[in-house]
Amino acid sequence: MSSRVAIEEGARIAPVGFGWATIMNADPATQVGLGAGILTCLYMLGQLWWIWRRARIEDEKLKMLKREHLAELAAKRDTGSSQSVGES
Repeated sequence: MSSRVAIEEGARIAPVGFGWATIMNADPATQVGLGAGILTCLYMLGQLWWIWRRARIEDEKLKMLKREHLAELAAKRDTGSSQSVGES
């Protein structure tokens, strides 16, 4: 690995270490507040994922019902046209 890549990667991940050190040295109230904020954010992201998942499932159900309905109409149409041909 070249020294340039090592420096770029070090600069990219350095804020993580500094942030972790800052949080660990912060007073307990700040740590609790930050933890609560992170948990709230994760909860909201989970809720958004759940809503998106349910919407996708409902959309798939709707598409399936539409395909079944169209297939049923096509079957009725084919049955009706074959009966009229047989009657002639």
